Amino acid sequence: EEGISFHHQPPGRYNEPSPSLTSALAAAARQAGATVHEGPVWTNPAHFRLSLPRLQQFRQEGCQVLENEVAATFAVAHFRQVEVAALVHVGLSLAADKFEVSTEADVYGLAEAERHLDAALAALTHSDGP
Repeated sequence: EEGISFHHQPPGRYNEPSPSLTSALAAAARQAGATVHEGPVWTNPAHFRLSLPRLQQFRQEGCQVLENEVAATFAVAHFRQVEVAALVHVGLSLAADKFEVSTEADVYGLAEAERHLDAALAALTHSDGP
């Protein structure tokens, strides 16, 4: 629903990350002490499109969070034929029938961001590549 993907690939419901890079990223994040949940996310930067029926539909498909850029990033990476994965800070949960901002302490703090960046760098430097 982000509008960029269709310029780089045929329309489709999902953009998939690289399985090997996703595994490396998840392992590195866990090693860094992060809680990791893997699965699809709903990409939608158009906040006026956020509605309860859409939330319920994506949640039924297994989406756990809402974010703004991953689908476009995956589409461009596929077009450029490079590996791609995502580590998403959860700030908006799809667990209830309303949009809830996470109550986790430091969800957007510098320490958490540094820990996730370190995990991403570790995954990239230890990945086998394409």
